[in-house]
Amino acid sequence: MRMKFVRVKGREQGRFVALSGFRKIAGPPGGRYEVLIVDGKGKPVSPLCEWYRLRKRPGPNGTRRTYLNFLQPFFAYLTARGYAWNAAPEQIRSYVKAFLLEDIACEVSPDTALDGYRLTLTGSSPLSQSSLRVLLAAIRDFYAVMAEAGLYAYVNPMCSQLLQRWKRERMKSLANSGAPDHAGTRSESWHETNRHPTAFFRQRRGEPWKPDVILTSEQIQERMNTDLDWMTRHTSTQRDRLVFMILRESGARLSEVLSMTAGGYRKAKDPYQAYITNKGSYGREEKLIRLSPPIEAALVRYVRTERARLDPQARKRLSQLDDTEPIFLTRRRTPYTRDAFYHHWRRLYAARPPQKAGGLELRALEYSPHDMRHLRVTVWLTNIRKVESASEAEMLRRCVQRRMSWRSPLTILCYDHSFTEREEEEAFAVFQQQTERQAEVSSVLAPVMVKVQPQGQPSEPQPSAAMLQALADLEVWKDEP
Repeated sequence: MRMKFVRVKGREQGRFVALSGFRKIAGPPGGRYEVLIVDGKGKPVSPLCEWYRLRKRPGPNGTRRTYLNFLQPFFAYLTARGYAWNAAPEQIRSYVKAFLLEDIACEVSPDTALDGYRLTLTGSSPLSQSSLRVLLAAIRDFYAVMAEAGLYAYVNPMCSQLLQRWKRERMKSLANSGAPDHAGTRSESWHETNRHPTAFFRQRRGEPWKPDVILTSEQIQERMNTDLDWMTRHTSTQRDRLVFMILRESGARLSEVLSMTAGGYRKAKDPYQAYITNKGSYGREEKLIRLSPPIEAALVRYVRTERARLDPQARKRLSQLDDTEPIFLTRRRTPYTRDAFYHHWRRLYAARPPQKAGGLELRALEYSPHDMRHLRVTVWLTNIRKVESASEAEMLRRCVQRRMSWRSPLTILCYDHSFTEREEEEAFAVFQQQTERQAEVSSVLAPVMVKVQPQGQPSEPQPSAAMLQALADLEVWKDEP
């Protein structure tokens, strides 16, 4: 029987968004609106339609689509209760608070030290911590865009004017406040400065992010790679095989790989490199990834064959494509999206053959495409930890930092903590086994070692702990009767 489950599944975010009752439909060709958002009665939700039209920058288009998904439940809540989206900030904050309490099942408590509210998720919430963070960012972004366009007559209700003023005053008081961290002249790092909040609704600070400890196990790494080898070989398209290869080798995010353009590839001026967008780059192609010769060959083959059949002009050379044109296309000749990739991922993921050890079927691992990124890092760091030279190991760690384009040098330390935690747990497991074994041996030998002494005679001296252990070791080799 095939047993499942290594990792705990997340909350039902998709179901939460779908229950809003809103739908997205394509706008008329050449019309003002690219996308129309309509409610359950088919009536356009004008504020969302206008925000989506105005919200071109900052960030890639995927951010805009994600924010729209999270705004739909909020606007469904406002619509169902007849609340005006463009009310005064105090009123909007009361609506947001009620929405967080009723639909998100948050605990909302006033911040006694600062302005605004602190939020804590409960077990009945449909969202995870990261999804709640995106929801708050989406509402904040909506009011920022509408206020800038003159469609919302007040300041952003999702921002605390008091905290913003305090942060501005603090920036003025800092020595060399505008200097970069590497200059060494700033009295406070930018990471510390950015930790001072300005949002009116804020999540309570919990544990810092850390990668999944399970990936630091070399046995788990080997099993995941076996799974991914099988999935890569059994993809139905050259496109998906190429995407798998790039994800596994580069450690880039799925959205970054799918958004690769011909211009980003040419910009590198090297057939074995390409520029892609990075998290926080606002759609700019500034992250450099390396491509091995097999990937470069697979990319050229894909463009000349499979992609050429889908290209509107049947172009077979990357040099013939415009800079902004996507490399990866769907059968509908549209850019390949995350949702479309997940459709194929789920099919391959479900078809993985079970792995066995010693003739017994192992439990199936559960992971997502994003875990390929963490797998890449942990495999690198696992091998670096085996390097004997400290200087060489440090050099290789700096290369990992550059390859992953981490802005904070603290990120790699999170992986170190995960390695240390796993090693400590493994050492403790060995210690526990030894302790239990000693307890079992002592209980077996106790009746043999205890002798009843005749009354009035002195008892024999008890054997030492070392002697007991020696006898216990010999007991293992005693022939059975």
